[in-house]
Amino acid sequence: MFAQFCFAFLALYSLAAASDPACDELIKPLEDRSKAIYYNSTTYEHIGRFLETCADCMLWTDDAVAELNGETRKSRNLYIFSKTGKLDASDLEVFKKQAKCLNLLPDLYFVETTDLCPEEKEPTTDGNSEDQ
Repeated sequence: MFAQFCFAFLALYSLAAASDPACDELIKPLEDRSKAIYYNSTTYEHIGRFLETCADCMLWTDDAVAELNGETRKSRNLYIFSKTGKLDASDLEVFKKQAKCLNLLPDLYFVETTDLCPEEKEPTTDGNSEDQ
């Protein structure tokens, strides 16, 4: 009987783990506590944080207040940076959900550019050749 209970519990637990994540889960800051940035000067105040995202990506959100020519401008921003310059469809969907959870407009602009910082590969040498 105990084994049947354990099996039923594990089955339900796996279903709960596979469910669509809630906003609290999508917009929680990374656990690395050194990732909070606060910058303040006389004309610009900027508060931001990194959020969890796909494996080869970095997600940044911030609120900024700037004073330009006596006019105060406020902005809320969300940036996703990927190592490859591309996002899988599933990662893009999670990003859109994160934007929605942060109450940002659904109009997203994502440029698939891969040539900004190309990875440099060192030339490989054949292990069979000998130096002369």
